[in-house]
Amino acid sequence: MFHNSLTFLINGILGFAAFVFLLRVLVQMGSVDFYNAVCQFCYRLSNPILQPLRKLIPRFRKLDLAALLFFLLCVGAALLLTNAVKGSPLGPGMLLITYIDSLIGWLYWMLVAALLISMVGMWLVPNWQRHDLIEACVDVTAPFLWPIRKVIPAFQSLDLSPMVLLFLITLVRLLCNDLLGLLLGAPR
Repeated sequence: MFHNSLTFLINGILGFAAFVFLLRVLVQMGSVDFYNAVCQFCYRLSNPILQPLRKLIPRFRKLDLAALLFFLLCVGAALLLTNAVKGSPLGPGMLLITYIDSLIGWLYWMLVAALLISMVGMWLVPNWQRHDLIEACVDVTAPFLWPIRKVIPAFQSLDLSPMVLLFLITLVRLLCNDLLGLLLGAPR
């Protein structure tokens, strides 16, 4: 009866939680300054949940496994609950494919948003190093950009690596959609 509003509520709450946990993973991988406002935002929201698990789930280098686990759980719970509310539960194979597609989508859109904010911010804001959001987005995208910068160096002041990364992650996203479409037997 209220499946649209319940679906919206489930996706809103669990989507926000997934966003915070994925942001924490990316912030730590990008070595964002701990005192940056974006970093403090995700730490303060996620620490009450992650702090008790530190003894059970340690970090692996720069990867926060507890935050990654909670991100995976939030995305999976949202998928299961929304399908249960709609009354059309998916089979295990279809559920796994939809889950993988959702995870790829989350990572894709977080990287695209960070890339666009960092590119536009660096072009438009003169002292972008003093702007916490732009600085955090630059740091989050840096681990993905440095391999490209090794191959394609900047030409004077023009750095093409963000545009190349945007092209590459979009290509990977489309290839994953095509592959999932093949697995499902229908074009996506």
